[in-house]
Amino acid sequence: IRGEARIHSAIQSNWDDERGGNPEVRQAFSVFGAILMLVVATVFQAGFLDRYLILGAQINLPLVVALSLALVSRPAAGGALGLLSGILTGAISGASMTHYAVSRVLAGYFVGTRSESEPSVWGGAGWVAMGSLIAQLVLIILAPPSPLGPAIGATILTAVYNGVVALPVFALVV
Repeated sequence: IRGEARIHSAIQSNWDDERGGNPEVRQAFSVFGAILMLVVATVFQAGFLDRYLILGAQINLPLVVALSLALVSRPAAGGALGLLSGILTGAISGASMTHYAVSRVLAGYFVGTRSESEPSVWGGAGWVAMGSLIAQLVLIILAPPSPLGPAIGATILTAVYNGVVALPVFALVV
């Protein structure tokens, strides 16, 4: 009976490792999943969402995903997710990646500092909207558009849209 118990225990521990029971395995899957979500969000943004403006503003799905993931991780991870989001967004848009990367790193780090509070889905949507507003305002400071008024209006609307879209995204990552 003891031999059978050992075999069962060994099989169970291997099974746990394969399913992600091991913390190192879970962390690797989490990092891979976060990168995959950002890449899919960027492709969806470039392929579909960039074509649609609502009252002069549009949803920024890579930023929503990065900030939602930043809320459930550490500040450094939030900054790294923001960096990846900025690099992908800058590469797709053909603009300077530096401006996008810096603005997204700052927003991701800021939102990541709020991760200890464990917000609800509505609170998470609010933090994503706030992070979007910060990212867009930093982007406006780094690369000012020529008509400033409409850009600020579009920034506020984009933050609102991102907050609404963050509801299902944040519920998915929590």
